Amino acid sequence: MDETISGALDTLELNGDNAAYWLATLRGFEEAERSDPAQDWDTFVQRFTAWTEQAGLPSDVTHRFLEYAAQTYGAELAGYLAALTDEQVAAHCAQAGWARLITGHGADWAGYDGSQPHWEYFRDQFYVQANDIDSQVYAMAYEQLSPYDTATPPERYHALVGLGLPVDVSAAQPAYSEAEFDGFAAAESGGNPAEEATSFDEMSVEEVEEMILRYAAAAA
Repeated sequence: MDETISGALDTLELNGDNAAYWLATLRGFEEAERSDPAQDWDTFVQRFTAWTEQAGLPSDVTHRFLEYAAQTYGAELAGYLAALTDEQVAAHCAQAGWARLITGHGADWAGYDGSQPHWEYFRDQFYVQANDIDSQVYAMAYEQLSPYDTATPPERYHALVGLGLPVDVSAAQPAYSEAEFDGFAAAESGGNPAEEATSFDEMSVEEVEEMILRYAAAAA
């Protein structure tokens, strides 16, 4: 899709809830214009403004679109948008909504430490923020994050970074509480309290990492 056309769609603030109505309005206007085209820009502006007002669309969005049209394709811009397919508009809405989600809320993930409570908190907060933008964006967020609900911290870290979220590398190896370490110890001893587990101080880094990964796998 032409970048100018994408930019025009952005000025209309399209989303999954209003895209179909905007598109129907543009197509109706374009059909009316074909039968009696405006001979100058001022007439076009008056007609377009009256048409969108009658359709109940926001006047500030209409004015922003007309300003953008004046700087780009002029009166032809409405026709170009009216010619787009529903699929093209839906794809644009999804991409634009996801971009707004990452730009507006991606930085919130900077505080994520990799622990399970943090994962659930930041994930759910991200879902709410996505749904506030558009139900389609929520569906995209759920599709991207839900597969990692049972993943290990390193897997989650790489997935989040891949989505463009500013997650600190420390989230790949989160700090564990004493209670969580007791769980590691029980797993190492086969759950037998009479069998004493080796402390972290007596273990190599590789042994600690292996223990954590085994625990994460068992928890999954």
